[in-house]
Amino acid sequence: MASGGYTDLHRLFLQSMMSRAIVKVDGAKQLLLSIARLVGFQMAGVRDHEVTTILKEINKKISSFGMELKEILSEHDATKFVVLTNTTDSSAVIDKISHAYNEKERELFRLLLEGIVENESYGSISSMEALNLQINGMRAGDIQDALDKFVSDQWFLETDSGRLIPAARCIAEFDSYFKRCFPGRVHVCNLCSNVVFYGVECPSCSAVTHKHCFTTFNAKKSAPVCPLPSCREPVLGHSPQNGEERSRQKKKAGPGASKRGPSASTPQDTPTPSQEESPSSSQTDSTPITRGRRKRPSAD
Repeated sequence: MASGGYTDLHRLFLQSMMSRAIVKVDGAKQLLLSIARLVGFQMAGVRDHEVTTILKEINKKISSFGMELKEILSEHDATKFVVLTNTTDSSAVIDKISHAYNEKERELFRLLLEGIVENESYGSISSMEALNLQINGMRAGDIQDALDKFVSDQWFLETDSGRLIPAARCIAEFDSYFKRCFPGRVHVCNLCSNVVFYGVECPSCSAVTHKHCFTTFNAKKSAPVCPLPSCREPVLGHSPQNGEERSRQKKKAGPGASKRGPSASTPQDTPTPSQEESPSSSQTDSTPITRGRRKRPSAD
């Protein structure tokens, strides 16, 4: 591996990431190998910790420009991505995406983020709900074109059941935005402190943890327990359910099954991951998963 601080390897990798914005870590490794051959570095392979080291060197150079290369795991299948993010500490979505979309598209983007958090089905918004959003000068066809663009740019994933869910890029870029603009409404993982939309919930203390964080924490334990130091109660629960299974159970249980009745305009199904980020076979163990639900803050 190349050593000696910031080199042409780092510079060319950054340039590539500025055009791509997001790549899987395996893709980042291949990209680094290609660049190494181009600039004459001898690299037989690239290991995970070497990717991390290269990113740290690059981040030293770009942090003053409000940029950062982050490694983030997909919530759905724990696939690791490298994402180029804007670290500008601003509550305005347009500061994050102003270079890529026009004013109406930025407003649509903001409303999608809001809907994903505020919906009864926390973590997703249906395509139909998105098409019905009221934006001056945007017809349904214009909104659909913008949605297709957002999905193509890997901000959102569209599930087989027609719901939009935040992709790894969206969560990496807007983690601080979600926390700042929706305090008390978004779940935060008790292990990595990042926003979590689909995770494991402790039945005793209600702490929420990413599936992959929970699995890593309990890897060497005979039985899974809550990661929260003040709890550590067993987390056994039931097998994870997909959206359709949850939908059928809610309908069967009736409107009194939840603390708050379902919204008339909100479909009951919760998302199943898209082709790019589908759940791994490991998501069949007996750990409860929070999907399509969130705690509402108390009135006082």
